Amino acid sequence: MKMNYFLRLAIFWLLFFILFRILFISFNLNLFPKIDISSSLFAFVAGLRLDLSTISYFIAPAFILWSFYQFFSLPIFYIIHLIYNATLIFTVTLLSIANLRLYKEWGTLVGHRAIIYLQYPKQVFASESTFNLLILFLSIFIVSILLFLVFKCTTKNFVYVYKNVVKRVAFVIITPIVLFVLIRGGFQHTPINESSTYYSVHTANNHLATNHVWYFIHSLLDAGDTKNAYVFMRNEEAETTVAQLMSHQKDTSVIQLKSKKPNVVFIILESWTADAIESLGGLKNVTPYFNELQKDGILFTNCYASGYRTDQGLISILSGFPAQPDRSIITTPGKSEKLPCIATELSEKGYPLSFYYGGESEYANMKTFLLSKRFEKIIDKKDFTNNEQTTDWGILDEYVFDKAINVLKDEKEPFFSTILTLSSHEPFDIPFQTPFKGSSIEEKCKSAIWYTDKCLRHFFDKAKQSHWYSNTLFVLVADHGHRLPLNRNMNEPEAKKIPLLILGDILPTAYKGKHISNIVSQHDIPAIILSMLNIPSQKFIFSKNALQPLYKGFAYYSNENVLGWITNSDTLIYSFTDTKMLKGKSTSPEIKQAKAYLQILYKAYLDY
Repeated sequence: MKMNYFLRLAIFWLLFFILFRILFISFNLNLFPKIDISSSLFAFVAGLRLDLSTISYFIAPAFILWSFYQFFSLPIFYIIHLIYNATLIFTVTLLSIANLRLYKEWGTLVGHRAIIYLQYPKQVFASESTFNLLILFLSIFIVSILLFLVFKCTTKNFVYVYKNVVKRVAFVIITPIVLFVLIRGGFQHTPINESSTYYSVHTANNHLATNHVWYFIHSLLDAGDTKNAYVFMRNEEAETTVAQLMSHQKDTSVIQLKSKKPNVVFIILESWTADAIESLGGLKNVTPYFNELQKDGILFTNCYASGYRTDQGLISILSGFPAQPDRSIITTPGKSEKLPCIATELSEKGYPLSFYYGGESEYANMKTFLLSKRFEKIIDKKDFTNNEQTTDWGILDEYVFDKAINVLKDEKEPFFSTILTLSSHEPFDIPFQTPFKGSSIEEKCKSAIWYTDKCLRHFFDKAKQSHWYSNTLFVLVADHGHRLPLNRNMNEPEAKKIPLLILGDILPTAYKGKHISNIVSQHDIPAIILSMLNIPSQKFIFSKNALQPLYKGFAYYSNENVLGWITNSDTLIYSFTDTKMLKGKSTSPEIKQAKAYLQILYKAYLDY
């Protein structure tokens, strides 16, 4: 039997991507780690799933044409198939050669910015001589012709018609299912993205593994409109307003930790909200251990999340970059890789980095972000046994905390570690008895948070027996707020209010049990923590140190259609949908601050 047409087509494109990876290494040899060449060669394996996803997208239109030909055998389908594949080969070759040419200059794979620059062809080509441009275009043309000839030689049997009707129908039914599975990268919880290819702390290795065509198309789709959707005033006026908001005197915070180089452990609590914490004015008995912990640390009683998703929260907490209403910067690696990160700052001081999560680290491109910020160890769902996976989302928090304890006991100090909990994510599937017996969603939410609180107790009990505990600064904060357990309106600030607790034996005694009432945003955390560690935080342009005596307190948050702004004197909620105030007065001088802040934030997002 002749080899199936689609198998031939898949092999053709696989060899194409292998060839261009080899060329990619050759063109950028100085960017790859010199010591361990095997780490770079592993990119050919790491990129396979994303290659197959890309190839399956390529094959889908050809499959439709092939299916028609199987039943009608009209020459027009073969001609269209040739035109489609010739166009595809030329386009992919163009993109591939452009990627080889520009990577060394840009430091990233070719994405949507290439399209933006093409709007200004005179400026784009001004830096190239006529001879170089001629060589470039000739290369694209000649390589495309050669590849098309190879394609025609290796995929001749498009016109082969299966005589057995049952077999013909079976191929038409089964092939789309196979293509769908390959397109989404398998049967895992979330569809494939660039994170599936990231495996190294060396950025060039990860870019080598990433399918550049998939990346380019994803970049185009994710970038959308490159115009700022939130322009309320002249840009100069917005910049001046935000500069005044962010201006401060020299950092004069007086907290002197007992250790100059402590370990730092972030615990990011899934969907925790102030409504579930008694010490923040919330319900009683939902988080009894957290209420005990706050007696040993600094509790910020007016902290607000900037977004409404975990991926937004992770960026806010680690990179000090506020959430955008309609986007999440972490989903666009070309942007998120350029963000500063508290982990990177500590890595430069010699801290090893680790991250623990019970779900799929590839979700929303988290893994891509983490590896770009030098996290050497990323422990996620795949590192646990099937017995430990008891929810649809992944691993229960108790097992994740245990894993962190087991790994950290052998970690070189000082270290930086982040633990992202999961069990308090909807649908709040906790297979244990809790004090909350009801079956309503509100009771399930309280049960899930109570369970994670119990896991926190278990974690700290074990951590206190570890040699590293006394030299560790802990930061506990929620990734975002939630409407539950009190069924809040998600546009209201009460649903965005979250816990932020900093504790550890290395805190001065005077600060244990201290409550800070300053209004702070989740993205202020990098400036606060780096200040304690005596590390500059100027890179984090939206992050403020709320421990400064002259701190100007305000909090920004956004949902898809809402801008929220909280200060000591006012709370404002502005709707993008109908351009009106949902709370507060449109004449308030602070609405100008809120709009200017969002305008500059979104400009920063577009500029990355």
